[in-house]
Amino acid sequence: MVSQYGGVAITLWFSLFFTTWFVCWLGLKGGLWPEAWLPAAGEEPTGLLSGFVSGMGPQVIVAYLMTQLTKPVRFILVLAGTPKIAQLLGREPAPIEAVDDVAEPAEQPGV
Repeated sequence: MVSQYGGVAITLWFSLFFTTWFVCWLGLKGGLWPEAWLPAAGEEPTGLLSGFVSGMGPQVIVAYLMTQLTKPVRFILVLAGTPKIAQLLGREPAPIEAVDDVAEPAEQPGV
């Protein structure tokens, strides 16, 4: 995919990644996640998070983990969307060159 469409595929992948991460973080900030998972602003973290950065740190990490859960869906979207977006942008895929010759392994001395 990257060898055919190059920058379109990479740009689409990272755009989906950062958009998903930001939307998950906004959801956490807006109360999407139960309050028991993350300390409220101004409260001291308890339990496993007691030695961790309070405030925005846990929310960013949980948002990242939520983003990683969406990776299969994002992968399918990139596979399906890259050719369509490249076509809209007027970019033709690079030709795939066939490999005719297979390199012979080098002879090892003493064999």
